[in-house]
Amino acid sequence: MSSVDTLVRTRASLHAVAEHVLATALFEAIGKIGLRATSGGFGTPRFGDDEQQVRVDGTMLVHTVGGRETRHAFTTLRAAAAAIGVEPGAPPVYTASTPLDLDRPLELDPASARVIGWWFELGDTALAQLRADAESNPASADPPSVAQLWPEHFDLATDLSGSGVRANFGASPGDAEHPEPYLYVGPWGAKPSDEFWNESFGASLSYAAVIAAPDAEAAALAFFRRGRDLL
Repeated sequence: MSSVDTLVRTRASLHAVAEHVLATALFEAIGKIGLRATSGGFGTPRFGDDEQQVRVDGTMLVHTVGGRETRHAFTTLRAAAAAIGVEPGAPPVYTASTPLDLDRPLELDPASARVIGWWFELGDTALAQLRADAESNPASADPPSVAQLWPEHFDLATDLSGSGVRANFGASPGDAEHPEPYLYVGPWGAKPSDEFWNESFGASLSYAAVIAAPDAEAAALAFFRRGRDLL
């Protein structure tokens, strides 16, 4: 990975793309904003009669229409929106966390973009396994939600209760308090008394801890399962 500062700048640019371009395309088509982890990054689910999809793959904007894929190098928000035929700007269902700076060059470091894309894919795989666990689907509880990447928060998350307190389980590429990516469990109610809960909002597992593990995917899943079981 490049420097932390470079990662932070890349994350901010990708966050702006999610808020002002991808979510906008999806909202205009079907009135929804929930994005997904995709190969190399994140994007919309398929939508419309022509099965469109708009996604980020590293430092490229990928637009698929009717099975035909077009790739565009990122330059600015204005150019990215024009490439897929939408007016840039956040949909009217959330307050954007990033500025609509149409002509400011997007700062996208390839190595940092690969880390963020890998992190979302790792989180998506671990969350899919967590959601499929029998312990996550007791008859007495609502089923886990679909894992989605909410553009205004720019993290991938699901919520489930198992047999206890409902909580959010997610993979964040970082934020103001955590410059590097992290996994998290955020209970909707009070946290149990246990050293696992190392954050004011619940628990986190750092990027450094995950990549130091012999098996990153197993480490991520074990973290999520422990949080669920403690609740």
